Amino acid sequence: MAEIIKEQVLEAKEVPISGIRKAIAKNLKSVMETVAYVSLTLKADVTNLWNLRSQVKDKVAAESGVKLTFLSWIIKATSIALSEFPAFAAKWDSEKGVTVYPSSINIGIAVDTPHGLFVPVIREVEKLSIIEIQKEIVRLSTLARDKKLRMSDMTGGCFTITNVGSAGVMFGSPIMNKGDVAITATGAITEELKLVEGQVKPSKVMFMSIAADHQWVDGADMARFQGRVIKLLENPEVLGEF
Repeated sequence: MAEIIKEQVLEAKEVPISGIRKAIAKNLKSVMETVAYVSLTLKADVTNLWNLRSQVKDKVAAESGVKLTFLSWIIKATSIALSEFPAFAAKWDSEKGVTVYPSSINIGIAVDTPHGLFVPVIREVEKLSIIEIQKEIVRLSTLARDKKLRMSDMTGGCFTITNVGSAGVMFGSPIMNKGDVAITATGAITEELKLVEGQVKPSKVMFMSIAADHQWVDGADMARFQGRVIKLLENPEVLGEF
């Protein structure tokens, strides 16, 4: 059945730029004026993760009321990689000539809302289970959409993850939050055929794009860091209990 498209009517008008939009614009412009931007994209085989989630999601939902998403595993894997590659969690103070490393892994998640983009922070991810991370994703995303985030909810992060895959995007070139060294964008999970020991098998794949400030980290380190995240996601059983 053909889609019915209503007549398009455009109205010439001027609309004041919202305070939120101004803040976003100022932050992103400031970042791009001060960083040496570089990005890389790697591909992850998330077949095992896909299967694991399929096996446990109904049980977890029944027992805890939590709907597990892939983002919770991605955040957990990233926290482990950040502890192993602390340069990606650090703050660099070029004026003082020092590197400031955090005492905990606090990860920001980009939340798209009708009011604009917000990046609330999940704190001490290294101490949280997959279910606890998922609960924080839901709590903070709800606060963002309801315009109830406090400034304290959006500060103190050391790394950001933006899930562009939720909009069907395969990969992108994300801009890190001001003060952060790097950010990861996760793409949509798709199916492709893979040759395994001479046999063609279906697999679930996802692109992961990491962008960083080349002043403080090198491309090879970016590849090793994101490669570690991917290795963990390809073996999700090592990410701990739910």
